[in-house]
Amino acid sequence: MKKAVLLILMGLTCILTTSKAQNLYFPPLSNTADWDTIAPAALGWCLNEIDTLYDYLEQQDTKGFIVLKDGKIVLEKYFGTFTKDSLWYWASAGKTITAFLVGKAQEENYLSLTDTTSTHLGVGWTNSTATQEHKIKISHQLTMTTDTQTKLKTPTGMTGVWVAVDYDNVFFSRARSMARFGLLMQNNCIWNTDTLLRDTAYINQMTHTSQNLNKSYGYLWWLNGKSSYMLPTSQIVFQGSYAPAAPDDMFAGLGKNGQILSISRSLGLVVVRMGNKAESSEVPTQLCNSIWQKLNAVMCNSTDIEEINPQSTTIAVFPNPAETALNIVLPSDENTQIEIANSRGQTVIKAQNKSSVDISNLPDGLYFIKIRQGQHHFAQKFIKQ
Repeated sequence: MKKAVLLILMGLTCILTTSKAQNLYFPPLSNTADWDTIAPAALGWCLNEIDTLYDYLEQQDTKGFIVLKDGKIVLEKYFGTFTKDSLWYWASAGKTITAFLVGKAQEENYLSLTDTTSTHLGVGWTNSTATQEHKIKISHQLTMTTDTQTKLKTPTGMTGVWVAVDYDNVFFSRARSMARFGLLMQNNCIWNTDTLLRDTAYINQMTHTSQNLNKSYGYLWWLNGKSSYMLPTSQIVFQGSYAPAAPDDMFAGLGKNGQILSISRSLGLVVVRMGNKAESSEVPTQLCNSIWQKLNAVMCNSTDIEEINPQSTTIAVFPNPAETALNIVLPSDENTQIEIANSRGQTVIKAQNKSSVDISNLPDGLYFIKIRQGQHHFAQKFIKQ
């Protein structure tokens, strides 16, 4: 009897999985063809909240913004002179392409994640000693030099080009090409019926915690819903998710100046944001979270949550973003220690027993405030603008 029930459940699972895959829309490979859309009203979304979202994006100097629902365009907005045919850089969000291609190269036996990087680049490619350099493996870097055209761009209809910028190779594309890549990742590296990466173990590793230092980082993807996270160049460990307004299963490519490719398989959403400087951090976690907050309102999602600190509900810091000062609400008159650090973890302000901290002399960017008062501990990100 148990075996019969198990077989029935397995059959239902296959039916549901197939149905979901069939319902996912994939746009034509030609960029001149129409991309199917679905009206926000057809999804029961709150239409009166869309302009609020767009106003916020414009204030943040956004160039292009796209939201896909099950592959179809539900929101698409371009600002200023930027159009759907304009090219923009992905910055570090382009590392996610590298992550895909490393998996493809390993699948085709060009390399192994356990290879030392020197096997492919030769010796002397770092300033480290020979012994130190030899310890660096591809799994530590996930970098490669194989062709992107036949393995990724042609099968998905993506267009774009790698451009040498200073010492980096940076990917430039249309916003819709970034959306195409997001749709591929939403569907576990399968484009329509074409499986572009068959190594399911690697795909799983790519979007799950890859090491113990930063639980919110996979293979060049930022992972939401983890118990803590760290940011580049900083040794500070922040408790909770980096984007608490987003679904726990959301994972994202995040790049300098606010380049965002955000994916939630549970909601069937791909969110693309291209634009100018929104926060100085190399990883725009605050902007990503704020966009999801506004998007939750558009989706009439009453479960939207603000970023709260699990250590304390009696300390509050506002406004955020802030221009000249941070106001602090404290539970008592006890001695209070206040510390503000920049995105590199460097302390820039120390204060005691303040209800307001002057930040007018700080450069614009992402900062972290930590407050201690007796048994109460508080930590929060904020933006100086």
